[in-house]
Amino acid sequence: MSKQRKDLYAYRLEMPFMNYQRGKGYSLWEVRPTGDYSKDYDTGRDYALKFWKACGNHPDLGLGLSSILLAIAERHRGARNRNLSGVEIGFLRTVGEIVQASVYAALMIATGPSRLRRNDLPKKRETKDKLTAAAGLIGILADAMQPKAQTAH
Repeated sequence: MSKQRKDLYAYRLEMPFMNYQRGKGYSLWEVRPTGDYSKDYDTGRDYALKFWKACGNHPDLGLGLSSILLAIAERHRGARNRNLSGVEIGFLRTVGEIVQASVYAALMIATGPSRLRRNDLPKKRETKDKLTAAAGLIGILADAMQPKAQTAH
């Protein structure tokens, strides 16, 4: 792989579930579930947030995400136990929530703050509930993606 091309994908090295081996390229989904579903789910959620933080505004976000999804599928193809672990479930659900929030964030922007304040929305309760949920999720994600404050020792 050329140095320029390797630099283009250097952000992948920030992902705790990706690995680069010289001569073999990138392993896009290299995880080791613990067997504790809750802990693994939280790990998958953390991986999704790290992926989105590093790649969310990257021009090949869709390609990167689809490559990860294919790597997850490939990992489980032919496996004796094809069930997804908590790591995969946490990752997939969190990415789904982020995508849904992004869609509704775009809708909120298109609707405009003044219409939102006047509650001038379609009359379906579901739309209002989804907009409210999206606003909350965006706030949660924004908070989760902030760098942790360093404490003095």
